[in-house]
Amino acid sequence: MGKSRIDIRGVFLAISTIGLGTLFAVSVVEVLLRFYPSLLPEEPRLRIHWSRLVENTTSIAHPYIGFLYPAHHQGEIVSGNFRFTYKTDGYGFRNRWPWPERVDIVAVGDSLTFGYGVEDNEAWTTLLDARLPRSHVLNLALIGAAPQQYFRVYERFGSTLKPKLLLFGLFPGNDVKDAGIFDQWQAAGSEGNYDVWRFFQGQIPKTSGGMKYYMKKSYVVLFLLEFRRIYRSPGIAFPKSMEFPDGGRLHLHPYTPWWESVEDPQSCLGFQLILQTIGQTQSHAHEHGTNLLVLLLPTREEVYFPLLGDRSPNDSGPFGIEFEERGIRFLNLTRAFQERAREGKQLFFEVDGHPNALGNALIAEVVLAHLRDNAELYGLRDWL
Repeated sequence: MGKSRIDIRGVFLAISTIGLGTLFAVSVVEVLLRFYPSLLPEEPRLRIHWSRLVENTTSIAHPYIGFLYPAHHQGEIVSGNFRFTYKTDGYGFRNRWPWPERVDIVAVGDSLTFGYGVEDNEAWTTLLDARLPRSHVLNLALIGAAPQQYFRVYERFGSTLKPKLLLFGLFPGNDVKDAGIFDQWQAAGSEGNYDVWRFFQGQIPKTSGGMKYYMKKSYVVLFLLEFRRIYRSPGIAFPKSMEFPDGGRLHLHPYTPWWESVEDPQSCLGFQLILQTIGQTQSHAHEHGTNLLVLLLPTREEVYFPLLGDRSPNDSGPFGIEFEERGIRFLNLTRAFQERAREGKQLFFEVDGHPNALGNALIAEVVLAHLRDNAELYGLRDWL
């Protein structure tokens, strides 16, 4: 009996020693990564950046839209890739104030339409407005918003202006996922600031002692999750880098299009929610005498992987087919980005996946060309 007790105690001590040793090692690695975050892969560094933005957000909860930015606010966002400032108007959007008496074009979307990463005068909506001297463009985008929010913002702030054209900036790279998260927020009662809720998907505990809270803040956990993501990717196996003639660099992440990760795209909730939202937007716009144009914005992997000999993710996937069948007018910017990329141009930031100043200028250029070719359809006075 005594020998049995000694064996059990010895096993317990051994397990405890291993556990404490593992905990100590993990703690050392955690501290090391916090002091030297450059050791982390790009994706975890971006997650940390977004986490800090969420924790220090200036956005205000809105029970219907989810969140808005404060009016007449000047903000600054700093990342490892860039530093930019932005100013909001009297309603909290990225425009000059006051709004013009007549607005011909309204743009809704997420950070790609907002112009995340570039200054106010470099955002593609601002560039488009400057090149249309007889028409006015209003930017109603919100960073991190979901497609359902695009419609709600347009419904509350844009439709009463009766613009001739509504630009719906769709980024399939994350909008399919975001549509599902916003649907969860609605199902949970639409409480609190969605800008914060979306990052943790409703899992922020009421007290800071929750394990999930610390798991999402751990650098070691983010490091391990990134390697799991790379391992599970059935498409591109490893990150890749590109160098440009002007000395610029671009890091491309392992990536699989959303529609290749599901058995049937038609059964994907986020996909169906987006189609439903765009149909609702088109009907509402038609009632107010406004034309709808969906902009399909590409990921940088979709643009640059073909230059490295890899298959393009083609993240727009089934959207173009569905839009054609449903009579929804759309403009896919992928080919224009790929053509400019083949000229050796860096159109995105080195680590962050948003278009840089050159990328924003290209979006404005492509949209402007489309408007010029369809001026009679949209009734834009610049060419009539």
